[in-house]
Amino acid sequence: MSLGLLVACTIMAVPDGTLDWTLLLASAPLAGLPVLDTALVVVSRYRRGAPILSGGRDHLTHRLLTGLGSERRVALTLAVSQVALCGLALGLHELDSEAVIAAAAVYLALGAAVIALLETSAFVPSRAERSA
Repeated sequence: MSLGLLVACTIMAVPDGTLDWTLLLASAPLAGLPVLDTALVVVSRYRRGAPILSGGRDHLTHRLLTGLGSERRVALTLAVSQVALCGLALGLHELDSEAVIAAAAVYLALGAAVIALLETSAFVPSRAERSA
């Protein structure tokens, strides 16, 4: 719900007739962590042949806990990541449309690389942890 509120507020703050794709691409990092988590879970469950809409402990937070070892480190990692994504979004709003499109290609590629990293054995929870 908070993500929906963020998107709605962003769209309402835009003056009439000025909403375009580059503005949406520049704002996308604000929702980066939820999008990354959803993409990670869909890719992971698809690869395993598990139902995509089932529950499980294969989300971003669970994988980070497996790889980082403590809840405090997970919280710090997510907080720093979100601050960086917010800074990126603010910076992108100052650039021209070509630079925003290039940056969007880069952050999509980085997101794919992060998903690939989180799919390695160092971050995948054990089978018992995933089904709990």
